[in-house]
Amino acid sequence: MIRSQKSQSFALLTLCLVFFPAVNGFTQDELNVNIAAVNTNYFPQIHLYVQVTDEDGEPIMGLAQENFDLLEDNQGAYFDVRPYLVEGTSFGLALDCSGSMGSYQDNVVEACTTFINNMRPLDNASIIFYESYNNTQVMQPMTNNQAALINAANQYYASGQTALWYGYYLALEQCQEELIPRVLIGFTDGQDNQSYSFTLESVALFARSLGCPIYTIGIGSVDPGPMIEVAELTHGQFIHTTADSLEFYYNQIQRAYQYMYEVAYISPNPLTNGGARTPEVLVDAIANTASDTVQYAAPWVLDFAPRITLTPGTLDTLMTEPQLNNTPLTVQAWVVDNDVLTLVRIKHRRIGETTWNHGAMANVSDSLYSFTFEDWYVQDPGIEFYLIAIDSYMHVINMPQYNPGLYPYQVHVLPNTSPWITHEANPSHPAGTPMFVSCEAMDTTNSIERVELFFRMTDEIFNVVVSMDNIAGNTWEGEIFGYMLEANEYMIYFIRAWDNYGAYVDNGPHLVQIVTAVEPPEGSAIPATFKMHQNFPNPFNAETTLLIDLVRETPITLSIYDLHGRLVNRLSSGELYAPGSHRVVWNGTNSAGQVVGAGIYFAELVADHTTEMRKMVLLH
Repeated sequence: MIRSQKSQSFALLTLCLVFFPAVNGFTQDELNVNIAAVNTNYFPQIHLYVQVTDEDGEPIMGLAQENFDLLEDNQGAYFDVRPYLVEGTSFGLALDCSGSMGSYQDNVVEACTTFINNMRPLDNASIIFYESYNNTQVMQPMTNNQAALINAANQYYASGQTALWYGYYLALEQCQEELIPRVLIGFTDGQDNQSYSFTLESVALFARSLGCPIYTIGIGSVDPGPMIEVAELTHGQFIHTTADSLEFYYNQIQRAYQYMYEVAYISPNPLTNGGARTPEVLVDAIANTASDTVQYAAPWVLDFAPRITLTPGTLDTLMTEPQLNNTPLTVQAWVVDNDVLTLVRIKHRRIGETTWNHGAMANVSDSLYSFTFEDWYVQDPGIEFYLIAIDSYMHVINMPQYNPGLYPYQVHVLPNTSPWITHEANPSHPAGTPMFVSCEAMDTTNSIERVELFFRMTDEIFNVVVSMDNIAGNTWEGEIFGYMLEANEYMIYFIRAWDNYGAYVDNGPHLVQIVTAVEPPEGSAIPATFKMHQNFPNPFNAETTLLIDLVRETPITLSIYDLHGRLVNRLSSGELYAPGSHRVVWNGTNSAGQVVGAGIYFAELVADHTTEMRKMVLLH
């Protein structure tokens, strides 16, 4: 039976080192579970990318959260599941161009071309040709531009020796500045004979540090030993086949990464002691149960990865008001890290385009980074972008955190103006009954193309996305099913509207108290019990709200402590509160008004001879 348990504990995320036996081809049971990648960079959430396949190696999609269970070190933990269908995977394609590959050229080009044509819009790939050391090169840097990739693949040739490990290393360098998951796929018909200082060991170490599995395909009389070893060391696989099967195995590897599940969970062990942790994902499907485990090491310190914060000028000016066209505009952000930052990058494109461009942000002072779009680039309808920061330990952080490729930041450029939304939110809704959310969505320069409703309960991680229907004129409506709304919980939602150019605007977030059918809205009646609810949002990066229910007039003491039990701030020191429901906001500062560092904090409420505590996570 699949077990499920909610917990409000947290743990740090660090790079995981995983070990998985390589096999000759894809050996499959009736149900197979493989934790393909781990995103360890966002304290305190851990994100696992899970492949679920049948005996033919075909991905099994359509599974719900009820089909999954998550344990860490045999302890139940709160977790959330969603299909990982919208964001992309970064593939490093290392192609053996040595002289012995001459009779396989057509097979290689056909396999690569099919692979590229099957890429999703947010998939990235790079192409490396390796032969003799001095001629091994990156033919196409990492991109989602399919035309550029096909052009590179069509230049394939056969000549020279085999600098295999050097070629793999170049492919890993292309992957290191990309978001997880990232994969290296390489093939050869022989063995390395000219990589000099680049070795199996150095390649495996680099790949492990990136969490990048290596899939090795051996053709013909290849020496399988090193190929099996590097696959085993990096959680990849070795496949021994013939050249005419290259296209099949390329497709099978690609599909396995295009049809995954993302399982996010909160670790039940918050200690930052460097200890090994073992998550296990269990899946119950097609009348079978299967599982997979992986290991990661808890960090020794808090705030181990880079942290990105947009400046007010970017967040409150550029992204809220349409900008003049043909006028330079500058995006700025503060980026801090406990280690050495090696790169802060902006990925950008004009709204409506498909190919992402890369730019390095300049460190203009202390932790401030800046990038200026030249006047010729600033055109109607606007620009969309997201930021990536990388440190010397190869932690890669992106902002916005969730779905940056699908939902990037936007700057709208005149004459295009933003859509706008009019919506009246209700503070409460009865449990178990459908909730219909309606709004007016308009645009003076374009038409509204679609409107979507994003919602989640405050203790959940992923939003549920509902397409809203245009029921009349400018009115749009979406339904949240009643079974999703449980009493005594809180739901947070926002509405997003896109125009026909792809420019969008948000309305929200809005907080809704889910009450029993006979209970009036929050604040209009005396609660039945004393309670401090979980803060929302959580995690948070600016401020968070604590909801407190009081049965009678009561003096309360509300304190914030850090992970080591030290007092950080006191939000209430025995003040008398009336009976009812109250909201208290903490803005992430200490008692001196200084912003505190990211990490785990505890809110302790003492009232009516009772003490309650909630764990909170501050991000920067």
